Order: sequence, then structure tokens, then C-alpha cells
Amino acid sequence: MSNKKVGRPPKWTNVDLDQLRQCAQKQWNDKEIAAHFRISVDTLERHFAEEIAAARQSGKAKLRDLQWKRALEGSDTMIKHMSEHYLEQHNKTKISIEDAWNDLPMEKKAALIKKDLDGKDK
Repeated sequence: MSNKKVGRPPKWTNVDLDQLRQCAQKQWNDKEIAAHFRISVDTLERHFAEEIAAARQSGKAKLRDLQWKRALEGSDTMIKHMSEHYLEQHNKTKISIEDAWNDLPMEKKAALIKKDLDGKDK
């Protein structure tokens, strides 16, 4: 009796690792990668989770390098983007709905409540 396995090999053994890394670096989600290789998401996650995670991080780092390059070349848009995300410099003041409501004069609050109640009666 032979110890040879009989039948077709599993589909996941035909996955090209270089191609898998390229897909993950482009930030494809697991469902897209699995569909591309015609395997299930479970199989993808079971056999390639570490490879995909590393490739996604590598892709993010490459993208960040390109952003820095564009910012250093003087791109105003990229400089603004990078300063918002890395230096937390934002032009817009965040205000909550509660703060906005509290800042309204009493007459305006009453008018808004009346308008809302009148709309519900119809």
C-alpha cells in the first residue's frame, strides 16, 4: 500500500505569493483577493494571513513615502494633508450639536421646536 495522496491538490497551493503580495500592497480586501485566486476567504485567512498583513503594511509604507515625496516637492495639497494627519493641524473647529444648541438664543430654540412640532401634525 502506497502513502501517496490521491486526488487533486488543494486550490490554495496554486496561489502565486508574489501576486498575492501585490494585491495586499494595493490594499485589496480579503474578499477581493480570495475571489481573484478563486479560493474562499476562510482558506485565504487560514493559509496567508501573516503574508497579507505584512504586505498591507509594506503597501501603506510605500504610499506614505510617496506622500512625503510629493509634500517635499511642494505640493500644497499634500502638505496640507500631511500636516492634518501627522501634526494634527486642522482648519475646522469641531463643534457638537449640543454646543450649537446651547449657543442658540431662546427665541430661536422656541421657533425650531414649534416648526418641528407643526411638521409632525401634518
